[in-house]
Amino acid sequence: MLHKMRWLSFLLFTGVIALVLPSQINADADDGYYEIDYEVLNADNDSVSVANDYFDKPAVLVVDGDNRIVQLSINHSQWVVGLQAPKGDDFEEVEVLSEDKEDEENEKRIVQFEIEDDHDFSEPVEMKMHIVVDVLEEDYDHKYTARFDFDEASMKEVDTPLFEVEEEESNEEDASEIEETDGEDATTDSATDDDAADEEKSGVNAGTMIVIVLLVGIAIILIYSFAFKKKK
Repeated sequence: MLHKMRWLSFLLFTGVIALVLPSQINADADDGYYEIDYEVLNADNDSVSVANDYFDKPAVLVVDGDNRIVQLSINHSQWVVGLQAPKGDDFEEVEVLSEDKEDEENEKRIVQFEIEDDHDFSEPVEMKMHIVVDVLEEDYDHKYTARFDFDEASMKEVDTPLFEVEEEESNEEDASEIEETDGEDATTDSATDDDAADEEKSGVNAGTMIVIVLLVGIAIILIYSFAFKKKK
């Protein structure tokens, strides 16, 4: 009986660590640029896909508030004619940031896509690919699903992304409108910030409550185990 209780305590403690650790990794990432290693895996198993070699390592993860954007560099990009990332219930083409076609045998392309808010980054990101290789004896033309597995433990902060995305300059009319509504926007932003803070606080409280309940459960089991042992 005592042995079983100790095992139950161990399992509960492991559950606490499993709940807290992944969320802590995501929460600790401040705004900035992070190099991150990754592999391209097959859709139905953890074997490395043949397309893995078409993607240069590492990628760069751009963290901007709640937004997480991944920038990838593709070599032999003339063969990767399609790459789609998850968007809601569907997939959409990644955004092409730059292309270098000077070397016809090894064209380069830098792309980016956004990680969805509800995606646990410790889990691979499912992507759709279209590969066409026309230098073989028989042309290879295939569409398939692959999983991009990012290694959070490898994250290292860097000064710049793979490609700097320049913000579009506002014209004079837009600037005038912004100036006229500056006071109203400031009030709205303040209210929005308060709402965001409340939501974040609620999320933290919910996670904290789960941890507290589990820890209390462990404490009760340990106390009971000690009392049981002492009684014997």
